[in-house]
Amino acid sequence: MTPTSTTRTRTAEAGDAALLRALFAETRGAELAAAGLDRAALDQLVEIQHRSHTAQVAASHPGATATVIEIDGEAAGMLLVDRSSEAMHIVDFTVAAAHRGRGAGTAALADLTTEADAAHRAITLEVWALNSGAIGLYERAGFAVIGERSGSLELRREPNG
Repeated sequence: MTPTSTTRTRTAEAGDAALLRALFAETRGAELAAAGLDRAALDQLVEIQHRSHTAQVAASHPGATATVIEIDGEAAGMLLVDRSSEAMHIVDFTVAAAHRGRGAGTAALADLTTEADAAHRAITLEVWALNSGAIGLYERAGFAVIGERSGSLELRREPNG
């Protein structure tokens, strides 16, 4: 981001389905690329995983809302939050590789923590234990590790104020 860049978030719409799939494909596809599949097979596998992930999220977090993160009007990421429990829960949070380290994730997380603080609510999430970039982002936003399971860390941020 440049000093004059504008970061904003907006509620995802039906027309954002391709964007959300592309963000999923970028993050999950990179993990699967090591399997040595050809491009067509890799795309098919990512599509199957995306459908499965979307169905699983809809079943376990039916009230979750997706937010698109934009920098200067360009989609840079997404944040999926379930607000149906006492604590808000970050279900999924992705910033496109081209936008990482430029403040988009920090800005989106700041918006969410401001919302949580105003409502006196905690925020929880799970993150892969080896994702040091994401863990650093969450720690800077006031999250602390509260548990560990199956290679993931459970984090929680208590409300300020």
